[in-house]
Amino acid sequence: ACMLILIYGLSAYQRGETNLPEEGDGRGGGEQIEENDAPIAIVLSVPQIALIGVWIFVSIVVTGIFEGTKLIHLLYWMVVYFPLLAMLASALFYDNVAIKDTTWIVVALIIAEVITVLAFVLIYYAYPKLVTSRWFRDRYGASRYFRITLLHDWTMEYDGRWGRCSRRYVCRYVGEVNDDGLPHGRGVWSDDSYNGEVLTGTWENGKPVAPFNSRQYGGKGNTFAGVQLAFFLASDDTFEANKLVPTNEEPPRCGVVGVECSIAGDFYSNLPEASLLVGPQTDGE
Repeated sequence: ACMLILIYGLSAYQRGETNLPEEGDGRGGGEQIEENDAPIAIVLSVPQIALIGVWIFVSIVVTGIFEGTKLIHLLYWMVVYFPLLAMLASALFYDNVAIKDTTWIVVALIIAEVITVLAFVLIYYAYPKLVTSRWFRDRYGASRYFRITLLHDWTMEYDGRWGRCSRRYVCRYVGEVNDDGLPHGRGVWSDDSYNGEVLTGTWENGKPVAPFNSRQYGGKGNTFAGVQLAFFLASDDTFEANKLVPTNEEPPRCGVVGVECSIAGDFYSNLPEASLLVGPQTDGE
């Protein structure tokens, strides 16, 4: 919105500059004010309207396909925001300021797209690769970089994604534990960072297992649920793989899986995901 206002303001300012009366042309200040107060109109040709329609369709399709992935942030800027700003800037300056050469808009668009790609690679790939590398752990250490502080059992405070440049967050676990001190049984895990979550449910040796419910702390309120489902195998296939030519020489078997799925907010492309809880068997234990 700020960028749109900036472009609109620049076009209006440039239009006012072109309407300034030259010395000796006989126009007074009042006439200039009337010209500058005239509304800015954008005139689109049929090919331009068709191009905008195609762009809207492609934007909807592309962003819909990659919704819920990290690429969606890159695509919003490269496919939606920057092209929209470029089209509006071209129309405003061309029709109202009489700047017929819009090459600078294309150049600015390309530069912005390149900077966006570089920033995306840095934020989502290069930086995470650096802070999780063995060299970083041996040279600096995650505990030191993020200033991880243990407040008490299963409660710690740490810096956000950018280390000392970020605010402090707290994550904790409250619930049952096993003899090794790991979450086991019923419990609640909470992390108040933007991408943190509040997970309530069942734990087994430090890992959450269905049934459980989870909600992302920030964002769109992404919510997930883990449920237990029974399954039956009438063929001799394993749970992980299927034979090209199925056989059924063995008796039918049954088992239990835990399935995590999205139920609100963004629906992640890697969900639903099933994990085996009880392997296929015939005795039903």
